[in-house]
Amino acid sequence: MTGSFRHPYWRSPVIWLATLMGLAIVALALRTMVDPVAVSATFGLPMTTRSETSFVQVYGSRNLILGLLALAFIVGRMGRATALVFAVAALLPPIDMWIVVSRIGVGPELTRHVIIFVALLVLAALLWRRSRSTDGGLAA
Repeated sequence: MTGSFRHPYWRSPVIWLATLMGLAIVALALRTMVDPVAVSATFGLPMTTRSETSFVQVYGSRNLILGLLALAFIVGRMGRATALVFAVAALLPPIDMWIVVSRIGVGPELTRHVIIFVALLVLAALLWRRSRSTDGGLAA
């Protein structure tokens, strides 16, 4: 029953949290493809036409790959790899903040990026701790 949701692996709150975060990243990335104008406003750089939003779709495709990679590692029970994906993803919000600040200055738009940064760091740390306590992986 190793593939079952009854397996102890799937009972772990950190696994559920990582799965939800991965799904949220994928959902937000798909939204950039469907409604890039609206996403640009939530990012902090509002654009008014679809022709201006190529940057948003590049941002979305980057996040789509990260989210799918995280989900693949979760399903494959690759603990350290999952932790690493979220740790590397945590490097992106500060870069995004720099982009926003360099274009429009410091403002409330940065709050979203700070929250995402902290959430990704905490999740990466929890996953790393779990992977070390389960003999190098998430199999337990």
